[in-house]
Amino acid sequence: MKIGCLTMAARQIGFALAATVGLLATNTALAQQPACIAYEHAGFKGDRLVLTEGQEYSRLNKWNDRISSIRVARGCEMKVGYRKKFDGRREVFSKDVEYLGARWNDVISAVSCTCQNANWRQRRQEEPRRRASSAACVVYDRRDFEGDRLEMNAGQVYQRLRRWNDRISSVRVREGCRLDFGVDWNFGGGQGSIDEDVRYVGGRLNNRLSALSCACNQQRSDRDRPRRDRNRPPELSRNGSACILYEDSGFKGAWRAFERGEEGRTLGRRLNQRVSSVKVAPGCVALLDVNRPYKLWVEQNISRLGRAQNDRSDSVSCFCPKAWR
Repeated sequence: MKIGCLTMAARQIGFALAATVGLLATNTALAQQPACIAYEHAGFKGDRLVLTEGQEYSRLNKWNDRISSIRVARGCEMKVGYRKKFDGRREVFSKDVEYLGARWNDVISAVSCTCQNANWRQRRQEEPRRRASSAACVVYDRRDFEGDRLEMNAGQVYQRLRRWNDRISSVRVREGCRLDFGVDWNFGGGQGSIDEDVRYVGGRLNNRLSALSCACNQQRSDRDRPRRDRNRPPELSRNGSACILYEDSGFKGAWRAFERGEEGRTLGRRLNQRVSSVKVAPGCVALLDVNRPYKLWVEQNISRLGRAQNDRSDSVSCFCPKAWR
């Protein structure tokens, strides 16, 4: 009996030790998750420097004076310094910054990452699972499909967005579906539709949507899908369609028009990496994401893109600086 009791006690101790080791391993894995990320280029592009919770570089070597944008997990802070060991001016960032601006771009020599809220690890761990959604339409309260999100099934309508009123910055739409929106409740004010993923809805719509409706049609073939492309392109205008992208050279083939203020718009299946010519309204610019991190700046009509740019664009930003005539 004593031998049996000792054996059972040893087993229980073994189970307890195994559980403790497993918990320590889990906590260690969580602590090693990225809490802050520094990027070489604006827009979170180029090489990146990853920092875990509590990590510090008081002297950046090959990363010295190279950082242009940063991502910071919720509940964390990233401190940057102008000189090594944080001498000189310093600043603390607690959220993502797409471009650090003239004050901090390419001048950072020291960085550190700290987290006050322990829950950030759990949120970061669950993030990949939350992104894998089967919802027909999903809206996010931050750019690039980040932050809190609202999922919608086909046929779901919000005549009045309450908690989500004036909070939406990016949208995902499943193929074959469409998200209709209104700037005011009951689809009043400005209205429109989105039928593809949009990393940023643009300055005219960002944090302004108050009504949503999600609808899905039967899956359409590629031949039927681009019917709108066969219509005549609109006239160029600073206050209307300021940028137009074409599938073929000479401003022919399928096309898509973008208004001023639309940033980071994906081109969809029809034009993704198939743009060959571009038109822009006078005083406007089309910024094509040709080959990250390289961007093509277009401020006049181009009937045929060069060999290095042709059939390479996958997103575009369209804007018209006020100072330009």
